Amino acid sequence: MRNWFKKCRDDSETANYISANTKDCPKCKVCIEKNGGCNHMSCFSCNHHFCWMCIGDWKTHENNYYECSKYRGQPQSQLETIQSRAREALKKYLHYFERWDNHQRSLKLEEQTRAKLLEKIEQNINAQNGTYIDWQYLEKAADSLAKARYTLMYTYPYAYYQEDTVDRNLFENIQAQLEVEIENLSYQIERSTTHNRGDIENQRHIVERRRQTLLLKYFPKSNS
Repeated sequence: MRNWFKKCRDDSETANYISANTKDCPKCKVCIEKNGGCNHMSCFSCNHHFCWMCIGDWKTHENNYYECSKYRGQPQSQLETIQSRAREALKKYLHYFERWDNHQRSLKLEEQTRAKLLEKIEQNINAQNGTYIDWQYLEKAADSLAKARYTLMYTYPYAYYQEDTVDRNLFENIQAQLEVEIENLSYQIERSTTHNRGDIENQRHIVERRRQTLLLKYFPKSNS
């Protein structure tokens, strides 16, 4: 990770390549601000659902997350000049940096969502609408989401330095499975008034299983 942080500092100009908090809806082109951690976006103007990272249609995207998270560059045989190799190296770095940076931003936004959930829980308890035990599933879900997204965020620096082997394909598949389940949980938490407790708790357990699968195989010494 020391090499990754050094590269991020050295390549600070890449901030000019990264779209921070706004993107155009791929359908109606209206400008959309990302004010939550979830990457499953819904356009307020035309109600088009799409992925914040790759702008793909969410209807087909959920089963294709593997293509969104992985990087596929040009074969080395086609990179004949120093300039083309440099461009390819920058493209690869930007691919992983943008995803790492996006999940870092999502973590911060989801901290705000968690704070709002705690306020909501307190309001419900004060209004005698259940006890803390009745509502703590939301807090647990938010905590599990934060742990999982933190884990996912650091899979991108790992993937950046990973050799192109058969195991890399397996890693990308496990990474993509975790990512799609994280976004499903984030989507449910941000819309907790329309998702029942059972759905959210079930999704939380799915996310934790995916996270543990990735950690045990690739980061066995980590404190899970």
